[in-house]
Amino acid sequence: MSHLADGAKRFKEFVLPSGRRIDFLETVTGTVFELKPNNALAMRQEIRQINSYISELKSMPQFQGINWKGVLDLY
Repeated sequence: MSHLADGAKRFKEFVLPSGRRIDFLETVTGTVFELKPNNALAMRQEIRQINSYISELKSMPQFQGINWKGVLDLY
């Protein structure tokens, strides 16, 4: 279950209808954040994953009209 971080605008571990989890979702700025280890393989995979999250968000009625972007935050 997604945990509401702040009102209905920011979510930690937002769960999509498919069951996949977005690390952090900011609906005001339309940003999908993914936090991952800093290695080349993870970066390529996560960029594809972020794009698939954005596609799924665009299909959800409550998120229509948001211009989504992804941020891969490496640690």
